Amino acid sequence: MEKLLKDGSIIDHTKSVCPICLKVLPAEIFVQEKAVYMKKSCPEHGDYTSYLWPDIEHYMWMRDFKIPAIPPHSPTPIKDGCPSDCGLCQAHLRHPTL
Repeated sequence: MEKLLKDGSIIDHTKSVCPICLKVLPAEIFVQEKAVYMKKSCPEHGDYTSYLWPDIEHYMWMRDFKIPAIPPHSPTPIKDGCPSDCGLCQAHLRHPTL
């Protein structure tokens, strides 16, 4: 798998938040030197890159791994979506686990 992905290859798109203003931003998950990173850009606070996982093959395996869904016992109603409504809203498929 990792041999097929070159540095800078985008492997997924998601949403994240600006670490300063908490605005929800589009983000890209990408490969760099066999590791996995996320990049996002806040119009007000600039660009951010975060290290996610040390091994692309393991990340891809984990991403495709299906954990059984056990919804939270007392979900709060969805009003503005993540991360604004958290606590565990009805959009969460699982309760917290360690």
